[in-house]
Amino acid sequence: MVIRSFVEALARLARTHRDAVREAGGIAPLVTLLRSGTPEVQALTAAVLRDLATDSPANRDAILKAGGLHELVQMVHKDAGAAAAGEAAGALRSLSNGFPAGCQAIIESRGVDALVKMVSHGEPGSASAVQATGVLANLAQADEANCEVILKMGGVRELVALLNRGHAKGDAAARRLPTDVKQRLDKSAEEASNALWQLAAKAPSCNAAIRKNGAIGPLVETLLRSGLGSSTAQFAAKAVVELVQADEAAKMAALDAIAAVS
Repeated sequence: MVIRSFVEALARLARTHRDAVREAGGIAPLVTLLRSGTPEVQALTAAVLRDLATDSPANRDAILKAGGLHELVQMVHKDAGAAAAGEAAGALRSLSNGFPAGCQAIIESRGVDALVKMVSHGEPGSASAVQATGVLANLAQADEANCEVILKMGGVRELVALLNRGHAKGDAAARRLPTDVKQRLDKSAEEASNALWQLAAKAPSCNAAIRKNGAIGPLVETLLRSGLGSSTAQFAAKAVVELVQADEAAKMAALDAIAAVS
């Protein structure tokens, strides 16, 4: 109870006084709690680290030096379906966003394998799948070598599968989807489209694999369903552009997909 109260106090500070938490030496105890806390405390601690890392290069560096990224990856490895793992993925997303050293630490801790499994097992629109997909997009954007690791771990295949599962879930419910469910499915499609765009743009091998896994149709469907002004449509369009530049067969697949949706 005391430990939980301590973490909750840091959580409040992390939202408004990020530097103060670091300067007071609060990051090292938080990383320790990732190793030894109860699942509930670990989840709360991961959320605090996420908030501390957001828009703070100094805090990202401090979390990395304290071993926090490694511990967050281990939480995802331990049980990809647990609430704590989903919070850990959210923290990894903050720590990989525009932070090359954080991306490298995730790669070195075998984080891609754990994140791909989270995407594979997650329901479209689930917080864990959304966060894991976001981390993969950040890794892909950072370096072509990271794209190769994602491809090797089956990430391309699972991202396309996630996009397809989201369409299937939406089609099955037709127009009767509750607003919150539709919003989660839209967010899942947005994240998957972004990740596929980053991979297609950064690495020729991933571009080829995305086409081989039949992503053009689902991406075109995502583009046309999402509203042309949405972020989802923009990401899907960028991915399709990267893919159709590759060969004539890809252009024809895009045209066939447009005709099928229309």
